[in-house]
Amino acid sequence: MHEKFERFKAAEAIVRERVTILYTVAFVFELLASIPASIPVDLSSLRLCISGGGPLSKSVYDRFYARFGIGIRQRYGATQIIPAFTYNLAGVPGAVGQLSGPFPAAVLDERGRELGPEEMGEVVFDVSKFAPRWKKWFKENPHRRGKYIYTGDLGQIDAAGNLYIVGRKSALIKVGGNRVEPAEVENTLRAHPKVVEALAFPLRAGEADEAVGAIVVRAPGLTPAELLGWCAERLDGYKCPRKILFRQSLPRNPHGKVVPAVFRSADSFPRVGGEGDA
Repeated sequence: MHEKFERFKAAEAIVRERVTILYTVAFVFELLASIPASIPVDLSSLRLCISGGGPLSKSVYDRFYARFGIGIRQRYGATQIIPAFTYNLAGVPGAVGQLSGPFPAAVLDERGRELGPEEMGEVVFDVSKFAPRWKKWFKENPHRRGKYIYTGDLGQIDAAGNLYIVGRKSALIKVGGNRVEPAEVENTLRAHPKVVEALAFPLRAGEADEAVGAIVVRAPGLTPAELLGWCAERLDGYKCPRKILFRQSLPRNPHGKVVPAVFRSADSFPRVGGEGDA
C-alpha cells in the first residue's frame, strides 16, 4: 500500500512485486510513461492494463505503448448507471467496450433513434436486453426513459460494434451554430510533443460569440504561435482555440481525476507566477 502515487516508487513496486494487473486512471499511465527512457523500468510482468474513471487520450495510450510495449484497455461506467458498464474485451485501441457486452449499449440521436457507425449521439444502455438478475437494479433509475438508461455521454460506434466515448453531452461548445466536442480539441492539443496536459472550455458560454478556449500545461520552449499553428493544421477553423491559457498544472482530486468544476471560465482558473496566455 502506498499513501500517495509517486511514479518512481510505483514503478519500483510493480517491478519488485511482479504485478500482473494495473487498473487505474489515465493520469497514472501518463505519469509512468513520462519516466525518462534513461531510467530502466521493466514492466513485462503486466499482462493487463485497464484505464477507468475518465477519458484515456490517444496520446497517453501511444506514449505508454511506446515506452513499455503494453496496450491499455478501457472500462466505461458512471455513478448514475451503476452497475452497468462496458469493458474493451477485444482490446481495440481507443474503444471503451463493445455494444454486445453483459450490459448491451447503443448510441441514440435526439429523437431516440439508434445510430449507425460513425454517427455521434448519446450513449445509452438497453435494459430490455439485460439478464433478469440485473433488471431490478434499474426499475427506479431516474435516468431511465422507456427501455434505455441515458448516460449523458456522447459516443460513436464502428462497423464492428466497438464503442468510443466522444465526450459529455452537456460539455459541447457551440460556435456559430456548430457543435464542438472539447475532447477533440484536447486530443489535438495533447498530441503536440511539448504539451503535457490540456483542457478545452467555452469562452463566453451561452453568448452569441461563444468560442473555444483551452488551458495547457506545456513543456519548456512551446510558444503560443507554434501551438495555434498546430491546431490550425489539424482542426476546422471554428474548432480552434481563440484563447490559450498556460498554467503549471490542472487541479485534480485524490484519485487523479481533473476537477471540472474549476473550469467554469478562463477567469476562474487560478494564475500562478511566471505563466502566460495566448
